[in-house]
Amino acid sequence: MRRVCGGAAFLARSVVLMVATVLAVSCTSSVTKSYQIDTAAMDCDAANRHVYDSLVSMGLRVTGFKVARPGVPGYVEGEREDSRGGMSGRVTIRCEPDGVHIESRQDGIANEQEFERGVLLGVTGRADLVRAREGEDAGKFVPRSGAHETAPVGSNSSAHASAPREATDRATGVSVVLERLTGFTTVLDFEADLSAAGILPVKVTITNGTGRAYAFDPRDVVLRQSGSRRRAYPMTSDEAVALLHDANRRTITEGNAQLDGDVGPVSPTASSDLGDVRAASRIIPERTLRSVRLAPGRSTSGFLYYPSGSYDRARVTMIDVATGETEGFIVEF
Repeated sequence: MRRVCGGAAFLARSVVLMVATVLAVSCTSSVTKSYQIDTAAMDCDAANRHVYDSLVSMGLRVTGFKVARPGVPGYVEGEREDSRGGMSGRVTIRCEPDGVHIESRQDGIANEQEFERGVLLGVTGRADLVRAREGEDAGKFVPRSGAHETAPVGSNSSAHASAPREATDRATGVSVVLERLTGFTTVLDFEADLSAAGILPVKVTITNGTGRAYAFDPRDVVLRQSGSRRRAYPMTSDEAVALLHDANRRTITEGNAQLDGDVGPVSPTASSDLGDVRAASRIIPERTLRSVRLAPGRSTSGFLYYPSGSYDRARVTMIDVATGETEGFIVEF
């Protein structure tokens, strides 16, 4: 009888534990749902950037990232381990015909939704959205009164990109701004992790606020390696694409190393852990900064590609078309 009673007691405890677990999961799911962001006032590119920037601003290290596209879900994963305690989670991004849907979930059963709250506040704050309380959009996030309906994309630097550095010649009115992209930052602009392929994209923006025309050649944007006099010159877009393809082959080959049998030839543009390499191969030349004759009041912007490394300075050289004189600009990183 004792055994029977003991078994019954054990069964009862098991049932109670099972019910408690189901209730805990149910409550967690309900709470997580309350932090979901549903909005038609944000495009897919903005959603990717805002989610990524939110995780970085929360002090998390991004460990995984797949760019969301219309009809193709994406995600951002991050983790943190410091004096504030460990935290990790995943944010799923879906871009559907009815709008963008962002759902965050912190790892672990027991949590205080710090991750979910941080993502909610970070994304809606960046996009300037508020939850609608009534009407057909009740429960969804809509633009704050007086705000733009769609958050601007590309007008603000991502939190994970290096802060733009500027050199301005007040005497001439020429402004040169350089911004380095590292890590997963490159996925946002190029669809693939160029940093993992050994490529450092640098966005260059030059504005001619003078009454004179200037000639500009991208080959004259030279970086200096930190703590040395060694210089790095920009690659051609073909060289950058070739470097990406080589890295992609290695990534795929290493991933297939544990598979049995012959996996056959590896396509350099096949999708891999680096991302959409085929798309990146097209985007790199499209966004490459070109030589230009910069008329008064005009500006030009584009990317240059350098070997990954630590750089502390850039020198940009331009030529006054009327006089033929060379003017140099130093940008400190």
